[in-house]
Amino acid sequence: MIYREARRSLTENLLRDTGTLQTNDGGADGKPANQGNTPMTNLDNRIDPAVVRIPNVQLGNSLAHRMVAGIARSALGIRIIRNVGPHIDSTLIRLTGGRLSSVIPFPALLLSHAGARSGVTRATPLVYFTEAGRVIVIASNFGALRNPAWYHNIKANPEVTLLGRGFRGSFLAEEVAGPERDRLFRFAEGASSPYGHYQQSAAARLIAVVAFRPIG
Repeated sequence: MIYREARRSLTENLLRDTGTLQTNDGGADGKPANQGNTPMTNLDNRIDPAVVRIPNVQLGNSLAHRMVAGIARSALGIRIIRNVGPHIDSTLIRLTGGRLSSVIPFPALLLSHAGARSGVTRATPLVYFTEAGRVIVIASNFGALRNPAWYHNIKANPEVTLLGRGFRGSFLAEEVAGPERDRLFRFAEGASSPYGHYQQSAAARLIAVVAFRPIG
């Protein structure tokens, strides 16, 4: 009974903040990929970093991080994380406020975003880290040759909602360009993460780096 009440309370709070969520990360719902690193919006005058306080969150280099990264590099691990993880993590992240996910100890958040074509709100769990008041996500898609579906959606609709450990609110997505993109990717790659392996698998696709900033 306590578990059900806690789950209902957390879910109701999230729905009030973000609108009805439909957990669905399958299938491309966006427009054709834009491989260039360009800003997604020109609404910078609306950004107010004080709206949501972003905690310092890093990827880590512990033995547990290395073990999970090893699983995430394997074909079987990718299949499990891709097909099973989203269903488990959507619930875990909501119920625990971002404290637990299937990829623990890596930090994971829940991205609520509108479909580029359908307009349907979708919820996608993603690994992240933070820097300078921004939430950073690597659009690796497990090293696939195409960008993930959520990437196309936020390119079309950059205003999103994030739920992570210690923060929740409205954010504006912007793809990071040039040397700044390379610096952030090297930072993520330098931790015990599978991103270097994913970039090799992605071949000619330059894996995008997306920064989310709080908006007012």
